[in-house]
Amino acid sequence: RYDSPVKLKYVKHRPSHAVDHANGPMALPGTYHIAVTVDGHTQQATATVGPDPSLHATMPQFRAETAAALTARNELNAMDEMLNRIGAMQKQIAGFQEAAKSDENLQSKYSPLLQRAGKLQTKLNSLKAAVYNPNIQHNVAEDFLHALEDFHQKLSGLYSDLAFTYPGGLSLSLYKPRMAAMRSELNQHLGDFNSFLKTQVAVYNKAAYAAGAPTLLEGSPISVKPVGKI
Repeated sequence: RYDSPVKLKYVKHRPSHAVDHANGPMALPGTYHIAVTVDGHTQQATATVGPDPSLHATMPQFRAETAAALTARNELNAMDEMLNRIGAMQKQIAGFQEAAKSDENLQSKYSPLLQRAGKLQTKLNSLKAAVYNPNIQHNVAEDFLHALEDFHQKLSGLYSDLAFTYPGGLSLSLYKPRMAAMRSELNQHLGDFNSFLKTQVAVYNKAAYAAGAPTLLEGSPISVKPVGKI
C-alpha cells in the first residue's frame, strides 16, 4: 500500500473511518524494489505484486482508480493538516492567555494583545467548526442521531470508497461529480484558512512581536499536493 493519510492530532475523537486511515491506497501490480534500514544496516530485495486473479481489471483501470484514491488521500491530507494547524494555534493562544492572566502585571501589559488573541481564537473555532463538528461521534461510522455529517466525514468517506474498493470494482464515472464537489468545497475551506494566515494571523504576529509576546507558528499556505506519475 501507499502511505496512509495524515492523522488528526488535536481532536478528542478519532475519525469515523479510523481503520481506513491506518492504511493507504493499494499499490499497482508490478515488481517493486524494497530497501529496509535498521540500526544503519540496509537489506534489499524485490517483490512482485500480482492482481487478484478472480477479477479482470485492466492496467488502465488500475492506474485510473489508484490515481483517484491517491488524489482523495492528498485532499484528506490537506484537510487534516489544516485541522492540525488550527489545533496547534489554538493551543498556543490558550497557553499565552493562561500565562498572561495569571499575573496582573502581564495582564495589564498585554491587555490589547489579549483582546486580539480572543478574536483570533474565535475565528479559529469558526474555521474548525466549518469542517469538523465536535458534537458528532467521530468514532461511529454513521452518527446521524446528533447531527448531519460534517465535511471532514464526507471527505474521509470518499477516500474510504476510493482506496478500499479493489480496482475494477469501481465506476469512476459515477464518482466524478462527488469528487468534483468535494474538491470545490475543500478549495474553499483551504482558501479561507490561507487568507486567514495571510491577514489576521500576520497582523497578530506583528503586534505580538512588537509587544514582546510569543508569536504564532502559522506555517506556509496549505494546498493539495499533486499525485504525480503512477
